[in-house]
Amino acid sequence: MAEVIAREALEADFLTFVPVSKSTGKKRGYNQSEVIARMIGSSKGIAVKDTLAKEAVTKDQIGLGKRERWENIEGSFRLKKGIEIAGEKFILVDDVVTTGATAFWCAETLIKNGADRVVVLTAAKSGV
Repeated sequence: MAEVIAREALEADFLTFVPVSKSTGKKRGYNQSEVIARMIGSSKGIAVKDTLAKEAVTKDQIGLGKRERWENIEGSFRLKKGIEIAGEKFILVDDVVTTGATAFWCAETLIKNGADRVVVLTAAKSGV
């Protein structure tokens, strides 16, 4: 993923990542997208900004169809309190993009809160 940033000349003020719910974070013990973002940030010298929270409890996306995934995750994300992002450019790290619903709603939340640009970077692409 760091090589993609260099090859595609992706520019960003910050890396950020798709959040997991509090319950998922507690159960799993980590957020895989955050781990990836921090590794990339360390490699590329780009700061990581923890911007988003998943506020809604949703069904697991696994097993849902394309339309169900979009409806399930819509409205689930919010900007964390006290975070300023106006005019900033982000690379949003997502571990796996299937339909693009999660990445879309996260990017939309960032843009609605003033981000100048959001580029999604994913480790894997899956299809539904």
